[in-house]
Amino acid sequence: MSRPKGELRPGIDGSQPPSAIAKQVLTSNASSAENSLVGARSGPAGTPVRGKGSQPVRSTKVSQKLVLFPPRSIDPSMGMDTEDGLIADQGMPSPSAIEQPSAWPRTAAEHMTQDERDFHKLPRATAYCSGEGYDLTGLRSFLREQHHVSPRLYDECLYAAYHFPLLTLRPGKDNLLNVRVRSASPLPGSESDEDEMDYEEDDYEQEDSKRANKRDLNSDLFLGGELFVFDYGVVVYWNFDRAQELLMLEDLAQFSVRPFRDNPSEEMQIEEMHFQYDTDQVKPRIYNDMITLKSSNHMIKLTLSHGLSQSAVLARYEDIMDKTIEDTKHLPKELAQTGRLVKNRTEITKINGQLFNLRMNVNLVSNVLDTPEIFWSEPALQPMYVAIRGKLHAHPLLPADAFPYSLLDYLEIPQRAKILNDRLKVISDLLSMLRDHLTNFGVEYQTLIIIYLIIVAVIVAFFEIGVKVLQSIRAL
Repeated sequence: MSRPKGELRPGIDGSQPPSAIAKQVLTSNASSAENSLVGARSGPAGTPVRGKGSQPVRSTKVSQKLVLFPPRSIDPSMGMDTEDGLIADQGMPSPSAIEQPSAWPRTAAEHMTQDERDFHKLPRATAYCSGEGYDLTGLRSFLREQHHVSPRLYDECLYAAYHFPLLTLRPGKDNLLNVRVRSASPLPGSESDEDEMDYEEDDYEQEDSKRANKRDLNSDLFLGGELFVFDYGVVVYWNFDRAQELLMLEDLAQFSVRPFRDNPSEEMQIEEMHFQYDTDQVKPRIYNDMITLKSSNHMIKLTLSHGLSQSAVLARYEDIMDKTIEDTKHLPKELAQTGRLVKNRTEITKINGQLFNLRMNVNLVSNVLDTPEIFWSEPALQPMYVAIRGKLHAHPLLPADAFPYSLLDYLEIPQRAKILNDRLKVISDLLSMLRDHLTNFGVEYQTLIIIYLIIVAVIVAFFEIGVKVLQSIRAL
């Protein structure tokens, strides 16, 4: 039996206890998840109240920073094109555009808070870091056979488009695999999932007839849901509500490698945004965690999903770092006050090993600092990836002090990785000092034992000499 889109199955609407994944999301993002699943409390005008969740640490969650997505590459030798307030080759706002906010008027959705967007049910773009990885080979077959979609593999990412209304299923003899969701059949005459689309964001601007007819532009938009699964343990959803996202996480859990639900020491990390289509905007952009696009091209969303997924993975490492700091911050104070450490050498060495493992994950093992392979084969997509992810570099057409901050930097991944490495270095230096202190203390302890043994040997020798002297006196 199927249900229309938006109808919740038992266990999601609160009639039964939530599943393990739902509980983990409630732990990671308590209030926001509870609003959708169990009818949480409301604030003024019915707006849900949001609590502090396990969210990526970045300033753009509160700074309302504007980043324009570069739609195409222009030869830098052409110089600065500031007709529309952009630097041509990178799509960066010119200084005049920054000084005049009215040059980029905000949409109604961009003025809303995240809670207000959830309340008005605006489309969501959400990344879940739920485990160490995913088996994309098995998952691809599962999605094709059970979810009735046509998944495509883009290097380390598996993409699938879902048609609405999304069907939710119950366990039963006709559903032995306990599949929870399934895509509806595509509408007659709609574009096939197997058809490749051009990823140039502004191609339609060259067609005057389409630009003049907004209805034709809107008819080309794909209004279904889209799924991006990355092999390093992140799932990115576009245009699903939170309940549907959790149901799909349940379906994908069997293909997860070392999921966090089996590891109580780690929490699921969530990067949550909203998006909209607005063909009237001059340039696609992101502002206040609101993504504004001019087309529904899946390659553009794949590019943005790479940034969202890397931010979620980095948030996991930041969470591990925070827990390590919490476990070790009392050690310097304890050493200063008592001159002793509660932790022994073995415990200090274990913590140090965890930090080295974390540093290797950030810099060597994971792809947080790497450029995904797809951008080597599709270089036209890389400027947009850099815009959402961030990059530590100076723009070649501008003086070093032209801007007080990087404009091609929304998720702040390079800066966050650098801060994480700096914190790792500080904690590693502290633990190295403590380990050296314990080593020196052990050497001092051994030295004291040797001194005590020498004193005892001297006392015994004096005792033996005294006994021999007494015996010689008696012999006389």
